[in-house]
Amino acid sequence: MNAAADAERNMLGARDAVEAHGDAWHRYATAAAGEGYDPRRSFGEALGRYDRVLALGPETASLRLRRGRCYRALGERRGSPEFRAWCLARALEELDAAVALAPDDAEVRAERGLAALGAAGIEASLGREASEATGRALADLDHALKLRPRFPLARKGRGLALAAVADAALARGADPVQPAAAAN
Repeated sequence: MNAAADAERNMLGARDAVEAHGDAWHRYATAAAGEGYDPRRSFGEALGRYDRVLALGPETASLRLRRGRCYRALGERRGSPEFRAWCLARALEELDAAVALAPDDAEVRAERGLAALGAAGIEASLGREASEATGRALADLDHALKLRPRFPLARKGRGLALAAVADAALARGADPVQPAAAAN
């Protein structure tokens, strides 16, 4: 094989990766907008295309970020709490990989914080302790804000996380099993 044939094959492989990435992003955007597709099917198709991109080229933080967004979006849609929890756990796996590739990317950190916050909400709805996931969400959102102080997504997420912490504290304070309440 000659160098020209290798270069052409590499160029075609790169083009295929870019096209597959664009196609996956289109499927994600269509699913997020709810335009004519069942969200589970649309996000599933987008994730399948992202799998193809992973097979064609190098792993990037951007690719892992988008896969994480797909799983997070699925976890925020209708479905059983167990399915939603599974989706959010997968989102966190993808976003952990993105953070490993780009630890100081504010968008990646904010997205992981939002996924952790979603996971905390599911845990709380299932009657489980959610403070660890909420703490993780706050840590990522705070990190994102240190990197980009005016980042709206991180600010909104941080506000939601702080509200979740306050709600949990109020719920613990209103619990009749609290020692102070039992003494009265």
